[in-house]
Amino acid sequence: MKKQKLASIILAAAMIASSLSGCALVEFEDPSTAKQEEQTLDKDAKAEKPDVFKLLNADKLVLSDRLKNAAGVELAAYEANFPYFDAGDNQALANINTYYETEFEHLESDKERFFQLVTEKPSQVFRTSVFTYTLLDTPGDYISILRCFESNDILGSVTKTYYCEVFSASTGWSLKFSDVFGDDSSKAVEALRSALEQWSLDKAYTANWVYNAKDEILTENFAFDGDKMYIGLPAYTAPGGETLIELSFESFEDFLK
Repeated sequence: MKKQKLASIILAAAMIASSLSGCALVEFEDPSTAKQEEQTLDKDAKAEKPDVFKLLNADKLVLSDRLKNAAGVELAAYEANFPYFDAGDNQALANINTYYETEFEHLESDKERFFQLVTEKPSQVFRTSVFTYTLLDTPGDYISILRCFESNDILGSVTKTYYCEVFSASTGWSLKFSDVFGDDSSKAVEALRSALEQWSLDKAYTANWVYNAKDEILTENFAFDGDKMYIGLPAYTAPGGETLIELSFESFEDFLK
């Protein structure tokens, strides 16, 4: 797999977020040979999907700190919590752990940049930079995670950026939209555009943006569970400014690889 699949979507969103918080996530690159091996795996030979909810270690990748001034007054908070699994001898979960550990190990320097920004540009607003995640109940041979980066600026305006990730439960490598939907990817994209158009109409928005957007804008940042498809969008893409759209997954079930 190439660098973290968020690529162009997250680049735009991260530029906005970093101006507010100093945050800049580092992306993890999977070895190309491992990706090729995954593509040739026989489905019958794949190991049983682990119970990721039981193996989740919520206390492993956690960072929490407060910035105080000379008088002891708290000015800002930096909170981060990334997924981590008690993998044992499960190499797929170990690979997912490496994916998040690689990002997490850079958060200390990101925190220092954020605190420096707050110190240099003080305000009456209590500033925050917070990473959270939700482990989704994903069907089939997939593990999917929805992450959120939330920050507020010097005026208190809140910005949310979403990182939607899908992994192979057999290998632990990050998957693209085309990996998940295979030969039916074009049909899945059509279903996605149709669902986004209906979502827009339900909100009394114009739906032109759905068909003006390139495929990669709509598909490079996605996650799913048994009920919903989550689409993360760059800021200012959707008419109402939404950066996460929730759709019914029913329209996509038949296209799963």
